[in-house]
Amino acid sequence: INSFLMKVSFLLFGKHIEITGLLDSGNVLYDTKTGKAVVVVSAAIFRQVLPKKDYIKFLKHDYSSVKVSNEISCVVVGGTKLTMPVFDVGLVSVSNGEKTITNDCVLGVVNQEFVQGKYQCLIHRDFV
Repeated sequence: INSFLMKVSFLLFGKHIEITGLLDSGNVLYDTKTGKAVVVVSAAIFRQVLPKKDYIKFLKHDYSSVKVSNEISCVVVGGTKLTMPVFDVGLVSVSNGEKTITNDCVLGVVNQEFVQGKYQCLIHRDFV
C-alpha cells in the first residue's frame, strides 16, 4: 500500500492543507455540477481548518457554516449508497516525491477515516 501513498495539497477555506492520499484507480467519481474529478477526503481534515463548533456541525451533516458547492451520490464497494457534500477547491496537487501532477478538482467529503488514519483521501484515477 505504501507505494500508492502520495502527498496531496490544496487550498481550503483560505488555508493550505497537505494530507496523505491513496491513489485509487477505482475512483471514477465526477462532480455532476462541474464535471471535475472528485478526490474523496475524510471529514477529519476539517478539524484543521474549521472552528470546533463548526467542525462538530459538519460531522452531523449540518453544512450551514461552510459553503458546499454540490452534493453527489455514489455507490461504494460493498454496494452501500451514500451522498457526500462537494467543495470546489480548484487546483489539487499530488506528489510522489519525484513527480507532481496538478488537476482542477473538487473534494467529496465522507464521515470516516481510511485504514486507521494511514491516509486521509482517495485520489481520483485522473492522477494516474
